[in-house]
Amino acid sequence: DLGEGGIRLRVPHRFEGCHIDGVVGLVIALPLADMQSFRLEGRIRHLSEDTFGIQFVNCSEKARQLLRRYIGERLRAEEGLFAYLKFRFGLVR
Repeated sequence: DLGEGGIRLRVPHRFEGCHIDGVVGLVIALPLADMQSFRLEGRIRHLSEDTFGIQFVNCSEKARQLLRRYIGERLRAEEGLFAYLKFRFGLVR
């Protein structure tokens, strides 16, 4: 899960030694046409087994714009796939 304000990660090593409200450094690589990557800091907000909810902190405007662009592209792709599946399986009225 990725949003403009944070990310949910599944990490096998469970961020050993990290705790709620702990700050972690992240490198985000977005599979956009120009393969953008950037560094962010995040604060651990949720822990559950091997899943972590991380809230982005001190996010630059450029990083926010890249996140918005990527999320927008993913949403448009999912809408197209959903429309195709509805048509393909006769779910369109």
